[in-house]
Amino acid sequence: MSNYQRKNTGGAMFPEQNKKSAQAPDFTGEVEFLRDEVLHLVEALKAGNEAKLRIAGWKQTSKKDKPFMGLKLTVPQAPKQNPFDDQSSGQNDPWGDGSNDLDDTIPF
Repeated sequence: MSNYQRKNTGGAMFPEQNKKSAQAPDFTGEVEFLRDEVLHLVEALKAGNEAKLRIAGWKQTSKKDKPFMGLKLTVPQAPKQNPFDDQSSGQNDPWGDGSNDLDDTIPF
């Protein structure tokens, strides 16, 4: 028995071996969720927000030499805000001290 403990929410998708119609999926698999990420989704839903996860996939080969897609799901990170953009006042503050001390007379 393995003591492997998953470090992130993820899973795998394998080509469907028993595809019986054109509408059947090309790949099937499973995802295992970490408790912390499920709690994040629940809190987002309780707050009336969408519950989103970012998904990434890598083509891989199993120990039995079968192709599959390894998956990783993560909580999306908020985009980094540009420190030179002050959205509240509509002006740039490059020094972060409110002085907005730019000399516009420099010819370059």
